[in-house]
Amino acid sequence: MSGNKIVNGVSSRLFRCFVFPVLSLVFVAVFSFSVSAGTAAAEPYPCGDRGETGLCADNLRALNVRTGPATSYTALSRAPEGKSMAIDCWSFGESIKGDNIWYYITWVSSFDGHSGFVTGYYLNTGPDPAPGIPQC
Repeated sequence: MSGNKIVNGVSSRLFRCFVFPVLSLVFVAVFSFSVSAGTAAAEPYPCGDRGETGLCADNLRALNVRTGPATSYTALSRAPEGKSMAIDCWSFGESIKGDNIWYYITWVSSFDGHSGFVTGYYLNTGPDPAPGIPQC
């Protein structure tokens, strides 16, 4: 074995030819999956399957649907976490955790439809304001 050191029972040639490439592939696969999964989930999607036009997004927690773009406005209803909402437009409003974008949305409960403003901070739209959504 000329030129191959044995370290802890593994030759340097074995390490270079097998162990290092396998570990590299595992790292690339894990990193690629986490980046692509995070990017795809944080964008509005077409509402076509709901019989509506425009873009939809899911809320990341239960949200009050309000008459205007601030917590001082009346809460009309409360949308449960993970609810799909059709986004009509966006507006500047009260800053929630550094995000001052509010979306005018419509969501349908088992009884009727609800429309109003929700903070962009808890709506899964990616960057605020989300591309492709007009200002109110």
